[in-house]
Amino acid sequence: RINMKRVIPYVASQFRKDKIWLRRTKPDKRTYQVLLAIDDSKSMSENGCAMFALEALTMMSRAMSRLDVGELGLLSFGGSGKQKVLHPLGTPFTDSNGPKIMTQMHFDQDNLIEDRPMVDLIQSLQEILDDANRQHHTVHGRNQQLHQLVTIIADGRFHERNELKRHAHELCSRPGLLVSFIILDNPQH
Repeated sequence: RINMKRVIPYVASQFRKDKIWLRRTKPDKRTYQVLLAIDDSKSMSENGCAMFALEALTMMSRAMSRLDVGELGLLSFGGSGKQKVLHPLGTPFTDSNGPKIMTQMHFDQDNLIEDRPMVDLIQSLQEILDDANRQHHTVHGRNQQLHQLVTIIADGRFHERNELKRHAHELCSRPGLLVSFIILDNPQH
């Protein structure tokens, strides 16, 4: 809905001050937890996808925080199975957190044949989401419905395909969870 008192100043500011929307006054019966996972491996920088990943991270995190979606968490993965929580679920995400998070992304983790970054990511996602689910239900009770969204941003280059199918199927079969995988590619291709 639009706040009619702010339409004239919006037009007078040449459509820059867009504070014309009213906020939702009735509380939603659902809460959302959004977790963004960014590939921090060396293949992202070698394929020219590192800047796109940072742009996607910035755009999605700002959009989620502006929409007051709920809890937002960020983590990076890649290399020898070391996931790093850049911003935990449950803490408010502000614009000042963005530069701190960007400095932690280096895109220099090596992927060896024996490494399983995607499988390790999915296993750690299950633990993170279970912990967040438990914390949510202890604070809000069981009557409030919880929805979780996981978005993985990567270049799609991984080698553990057979084991990954089983773990991905387990993760996607959880109730109230939606998993999306965004594949970035080099702009020349």
